[in-house]
Amino acid sequence: MAEEMKCVCGGPGVGEGGKKRVLFPCSGASNTGQISNHAAVRLAQEGFGILACTAGIPIRAPATMDKVEKGEEMVAIDGCPVACARKVLEQQGITVGQHIIVTDLGIKKTGELIPSEEEIEKVVDAAWSSS
Repeated sequence: MAEEMKCVCGGPGVGEGGKKRVLFPCSGASNTGQISNHAAVRLAQEGFGILACTAGIPIRAPATMDKVEKGEEMVAIDGCPVACARKVLEQQGITVGQHIIVTDLGIKKTGELIPSEEEIEKVVDAAWSSS
């Protein structure tokens, strides 16, 4: 008998101040894109919000849209000024409450894919200080 597949994604995390935040990293193919993803994971682990699938937005994936519906603030974490995560959300009519751009924090975009702990922490700190 086949087991039914269920999403274990969970609902929006409740961060400081009781705000239900949903985190959308760009996860791009550069160091800054990977920093955005690692920072979003760390923020979710710290209770800042809950991680959501940015790629699920344009296809209106049910689990992702459920998080959006239950969330109070959408947080886009982009690696660079192209702002793919923010644009994906906005193109679907979703308002971004907090927008972080990794390169705006003094981190240079390169082709490397392994981010440093220091760079990840810089983005995490920016999110907490902007909330």
